[in-house]
Amino acid sequence: LSLKEDSDQQRLRLAFIMATSRAPNGSEIRILTDTLSEQRKEFNAHPERASEFIANGKSLPSSDYEPVELAAWTSLGSILLNLDETISRE
Repeated sequence: LSLKEDSDQQRLRLAFIMATSRAPNGSEIRILTDTLSEQRKEFNAHPERASEFIANGKSLPSSDYEPVELAAWTSLGSILLNLDETISRE
């Protein structure tokens, strides 16, 4: 969220590149866009879940961002970091 990108698609593209070291294809962008939209709907319907979700971890969530938006993007980040191509295996 703190990236200076103007749109969700630009942010999604940059997040994908940062996680995988490659640009996403059109299908991947559509999936990420749909997923972000679903996460927003879910957290908007249950804002208490958004607050609980972003409260996990050792650091406190930033008050600079709306909890629903922060939760949606945090969820998406978790998804990106759990892709097969971002997980190191031995």
